[in-house]
Amino acid sequence: MQVTQQDITADVHGVTEQWLLDFSDDGQETHTIRYLPQGKQGSVYVQQDGKWIKVPTDTFGSYITFTAAGTEIVMAFVPKGIPLWELCGGTVAALLVAAFLARKLIHKHKARKAKKNAAPVEELDTPIESDDQSTEQHTK
Repeated sequence: MQVTQQDITADVHGVTEQWLLDFSDDGQETHTIRYLPQGKQGSVYVQQDGKWIKVPTDTFGSYITFTAAGTEIVMAFVPKGIPLWELCGGTVAALLVAAFLARKLIHKHKARKAKKNAAPVEELDTPIESDDQSTEQHTK
């Protein structure tokens, strides 16, 4: 068997690797191939009659396994993208964190501003005097 990496020519979106697998004429019509992706799961496509066909795969440890017919097989690998639900969940989490931090920052800014604008008791121009008459009227 001879394995040759090829330039990517597959008409499949997201292909990262393309290989030519050349088996000697061993008399077998199909071959089971074990492919070790570089740390990613994904889909395998095989070129048949000039068209790219997604083939069913299994796993064998870290390997992706698939079966293909013929003695010369051109295969392409498409890594699995981020699932939509994970992408949405991450976006929602980031927005919640941003909203929490913004609220905390606004509250902190308002507290500083209120503290800065409050006049200290010692600086009042006129002292507060108690009005004995108003106190007597309220107690009656």
